[in-house]
Amino acid sequence: RKDSLRRVRGRIVYELCDVLLMLIGAFTVRTPDLSNIQLEINQFIRIPIDCRLAGPGKLQVTCKNEDTGTAIDCEMKKTGDMYEITIKPTDPGRHALNIMWDGKHIPGSPAYFT
Repeated sequence: RKDSLRRVRGRIVYELCDVLLMLIGAFTVRTPDLSNIQLEINQFIRIPIDCRLAGPGKLQVTCKNEDTGTAIDCEMKKTGDMYEITIKPTDPGRHALNIMWDGKHIPGSPAYFT
């Protein structure tokens, strides 16, 4: 019985560590202040993203014009653990930019700009 209790306890600790690492990963991704994004129609917006401290994982970025429901193309360029996101809004309106690391929003995401 003690062996099975140790296995259960060990599995819980292992799973808890996995969850904490996923959460820590998202919070170590660095960007400039996303609240300062200025919308200019048909102009590229470039956002550097630093993932050096995030550990293993995947960066996901989406952008959408919430007024029209139109998805905005997000181009992602990776150099080592650094990324540059490029978006080009084509219509006025409120836009939502989601930046996630392994499915978890990074600090400041989602960011809204008009």
